[in-house]
Amino acid sequence: DDGDDYEAKLETLTSNILGYINRLELHDYLQDELRTPNGANLGLHKAQQIIPGVFLGGSSVAKDIDKLKELGITHIVSCVEGLCMYPEDFDYLNIPVCDTPLENISRHFSTAYEFIRNALIYYPKGKSNKVYIHCAAGISRGPTICASFLMRDLEISSFHALQLIREARPHVAPNPA
Repeated sequence: DDGDDYEAKLETLTSNILGYINRLELHDYLQDELRTPNGANLGLHKAQQIIPGVFLGGSSVAKDIDKLKELGITHIVSCVEGLCMYPEDFDYLNIPVCDTPLENISRHFSTAYEFIRNALIYYPKGKSNKVYIHCAAGISRGPTICASFLMRDLEISSFHALQLIREARPHVAPNPA
């Protein structure tokens, strides 16, 4: 019966997701997120500034044009395929990668670095650019791109890059790939 097969697949998927959340020690954090009333969440749906001019977060901020403008964002690195919603308002770099262990996100590091670095260096007189890097939840793909930028630009190790990111956004957990 297709209904029983669907229920079994859903149960397996749910179990795998919960196992992943527990292994990453995100269970308590996500439970607090779910208990917090709308509009007053703990940070998963917010943008955090990692270094001056570089912000990191999830797709909820990427969809909120008022919030992006409030932050002064001028450039967006989207690690979610097709989520370039406001091309007339922001310069975009779309990095269409999946959050899976088989994805080779490193093939996008150089392109992302050049985009972010150029945004931070070249700007209109009297105005500075700000870059928002995001994926769906700001946990894996976006932080990976951000870490690769920090490693190259600041000449630091991956450990130190992730440590710097986690100071602003503690729940990041890049996919091992």
